[in-house]
Amino acid sequence: MAAAGVLDLRGTDLRHAVVNLSGEYEFYWRRFLTPRSGASANHLVDYPVGPDTYVAVPGAWNSVVLAEHAPDQSHENTEPIGAEGYATYRLKILWDPIARPGLRVPTMHTAFRLFVNGVEVCSNGQPGVSRETSAAGYGPGVVEIPFESGTDQVPKSLELLLHVSNFQHRKGGTWANIQLGPVDLLRGQRERTLLFDFFLVGSFLIMGLYHVGLFLMRSADRSPLYFGLFCLLVTLRLLTTGEHYFLVMFPGIDWEWYIRIQYWAVYFAVPTFAAFVYHAFPQEFHVSLLWGTWVIAAAHSAFVLFTPVSVFSWSMAVFQFFLALAGLLVLAILLLSLLHGRHGAWLYFIGWVFFFGAVLNDVLNTNEVIRTGYAVPFGLFLFIAMQAIFLASRFSRAYKIAEDLSESLEDGIRERTRELMESRDELRTAKEIAERSDRAKSEFLATMSHEIRTPLNSILGAASLLDESPLSGEQKQHLSILNRAGNRLLTLINEILDLSKIEAGKLSLEATPFRVRDVCLDLEGLMGNRAALKGITLTSSYAPDVPEACVGDGNRLAQVLLNLIGNAIKFTERGGVDLRVELSPKDVAETRAENISLRFSVTDTGIGIAPDKQQRIFESFVQAEQSDDRRYEGTGLGLTISRRLVELMGGQLQLISEPGVGSTFWFDASFTAVAPGSGDVGEAAVTSGAAPTRKSSPSGILKILLADDNPDNRYLMQVFLNKTEADLQTVENGREALDRACAERFDLILMDIQMPVMDGYEAVRAIREWETAHSQKPAMILALTADATRDAYHKAMSAGCNGYLTKPIQKQALLEAIAEYTN
Repeated sequence: MAAAGVLDLRGTDLRHAVVNLSGEYEFYWRRFLTPRSGASANHLVDYPVGPDTYVAVPGAWNSVVLAEHAPDQSHENTEPIGAEGYATYRLKILWDPIARPGLRVPTMHTAFRLFVNGVEVCSNGQPGVSRETSAAGYGPGVVEIPFESGTDQVPKSLELLLHVSNFQHRKGGTWANIQLGPVDLLRGQRERTLLFDFFLVGSFLIMGLYHVGLFLMRSADRSPLYFGLFCLLVTLRLLTTGEHYFLVMFPGIDWEWYIRIQYWAVYFAVPTFAAFVYHAFPQEFHVSLLWGTWVIAAAHSAFVLFTPVSVFSWSMAVFQFFLALAGLLVLAILLLSLLHGRHGAWLYFIGWVFFFGAVLNDVLNTNEVIRTGYAVPFGLFLFIAMQAIFLASRFSRAYKIAEDLSESLEDGIRERTRELMESRDELRTAKEIAERSDRAKSEFLATMSHEIRTPLNSILGAASLLDESPLSGEQKQHLSILNRAGNRLLTLINEILDLSKIEAGKLSLEATPFRVRDVCLDLEGLMGNRAALKGITLTSSYAPDVPEACVGDGNRLAQVLLNLIGNAIKFTERGGVDLRVELSPKDVAETRAENISLRFSVTDTGIGIAPDKQQRIFESFVQAEQSDDRRYEGTGLGLTISRRLVELMGGQLQLISEPGVGSTFWFDASFTAVAPGSGDVGEAAVTSGAAPTRKSSPSGILKILLADDNPDNRYLMQVFLNKTEADLQTVENGREALDRACAERFDLILMDIQMPVMDGYEAVRAIREWETAHSQKPAMILALTADATRDAYHKAMSAGCNGYLTKPIQKQALLEAIAEYTN
């Protein structure tokens, strides 16, 4: 270790050793000492003017404070000299000469020229006394110490003069050790360093290209892409540091752009690695943290692009702090992944501990906190090794899965071949199993409908009773929420049942007479108040050639139009909605007499639908408006069901829309025209059962029997009829209903279908058989059920019911049904 500018190596055997020329050098600030060419190296003397101070080498000169006698100082010497400037380092070496000695000279920021005993042995860039006269550059290497002037003898003492200038970087001076030793040994060490560096560069380059190739073959997993890019960025960083191989490949590159490439390799490597960790362990890495790393890296990169080296080189100090935080974050994420048992997490964790430790070592070494050398290549190589082990385990696992799948596929093929060669009886058995599965699905839907509608009946019934009682404003608001939620749930149940029947091919259209105008007027009256509440208009118009009456399924037509009008009102804030009915163009041209095609169109002035969403809205559970706040409620099933119903009517539901202007939904539907004067149209005839009976009680009080196994439903019915002239009696199952109906006469029997002991179907059939056997007038029986399917309706009618009420039953609907069937 040199002291006061002198390094005494006498007694040190340098024939097989290398010595770092570190310690205190004489330091001449803002002076380039002139080498004493031809001076005797064995009689070194001091220069006329002494050094300004002594400085430690290696190390930056930024914090050096000059001695008071320094000739360059015109004020009190209390401030560091800073980064920019030029100086001479001088070291006198006393040693026992060896054969063919040499020096290994590292890169020095930003330009230097080295003299040994007055002879220039190497240089880097162009040292100068100003920014204009200096030029930065890199050029590490090994040089041989020259003989004494005029002889072939190795000098017995050495004088090293090192001219250094810096006007381009945040740090000035010499950052690494100059080494002294046999030139062959120094060259061998450098060659080994080169070989190891080439090995690292080749390894990282191959790993990078390999992982990018993996991504190109399977782009679903992005983690190989980001890991490959990270390896390529590390490769670029290795090529631009150390021995600076990049300058060998591109010798004409501008020095400032060369430094920019160095910095960008680091700045982009951090977010790229963060992206790799995010895609490898997405459950533990929040995406906002990933975007944060990209923003910080992009800001630093932009700073590097638009400022000179003397300015942007300071950004590395800030980025190193961010780098430490990012490393700790990745460490925490990998530890969390390890605790969660993620596949390969322990390999990543071990590799990252080594790599992050190496990064921290290099950060501290760069800032001259420690002097341990650079370790990132070693740490990164260990991390890459862990990644290779992980890839091997993943491929082994994938191969094992592929083998298992192959064996499973072969077994499946053999099994399928055997099944195809089975007899016709086995195929028939499979068909029966499929039919049973289909029936099981229908039964499941019926059961779920019943199980949901039964408590929903209690909820909506209780809500209607509460609505008739005095409530505060807040209570009415709560009740309104309850009603809306219940009705929305009921709509969802109905739509799911409709969609299920359509997909199963079990929904068929009826063919009954109806008035088209009446359907439209009913819809206008039903939805008019809703439109008025929003401050928009609802109108309907009819072409004069539209027939007065048609034969078809008026209820399903009304369902489609109700959905289209409801949607139009929902998505319209100003203007209005118009329903238009006319003959389709082909019928206008052909002027048919019986089979006709009507065109229905619903036009609004609402928000409109973007072109890329106009087809998707007909899919199940999809709305055109899909923003995060979901301003518009709905199940997303209405248009799907409407489209299927229109197809059953022989048409196609079409859409014309422009965002911000409005939408038009239209379709053609086929019907049979009814000739004028052919009789009343639209009167629904009651099928099955006997004619209605009068009140059987002498007092004129209506006697009603309710059979329902749910106590809440029985209670609600009693409350519904409290203020009416009705005597309500209740039983809990079909057996009790049969016994009571046989014991006394009732004006009306409300029969729940699904009950224990004896269900409603069986009870109704037994009552009808008893009435026939005893010549009694048939009682009026209404089926009550939560099963809203058409099969359940026909089954109830076939059993002998006179009518059908679907749960949830509203009070008004119950009273209207009682009035209709008992008068």
